[in-house]
Amino acid sequence: QYLGAFNDNFLKNAILIMATFQLCKDSTQAGFIANFAAGCFILPYVLFSSLAGQVADKFDKAQVAKVVKLVEIILMIGAAIGFYFASIPVLLTMLFLMGAQSTFFGPVNKTTLNCLNISFNVSVICRLKYIFYLIFMLKWTTTPF
Repeated sequence: QYLGAFNDNFLKNAILIMATFQLCKDSTQAGFIANFAAGCFILPYVLFSSLAGQVADKFDKAQVAKVVKLVEIILMIGAAIGFYFASIPVLLTMLFLMGAQSTFFGPVNKTTLNCLNISFNVSVICRLKYIFYLIFMLKWTTTPF
């Protein structure tokens, strides 16, 4: 989970830095590119979150997780190709698709502990998991690389 969050934020920041240095001639254009890249990553959450929840409820969670992680590997290969050719449109497309991948992985990840038959208090485990996840997200979001 933490490596997935690191992966998403690392890709977003790397694309943002590359796009800013390649496309921007002035500071107003840099702000637009930064907001556009953030929007490319956040928009799939708005568009696909309800569909992702339905997919997580309808299909086997282990199978959905495997497929979504396989898609993540393919998208990272696509992003590497985009970096190699320095193609900003390819990179922004990969950023959007990584946001969609994260959207579909979220419901599977959040409900996994609830499906297990564990003898101790699951709510405490979930709270600790989310606390550490949020700390990790805040750390990698506020400190670049």
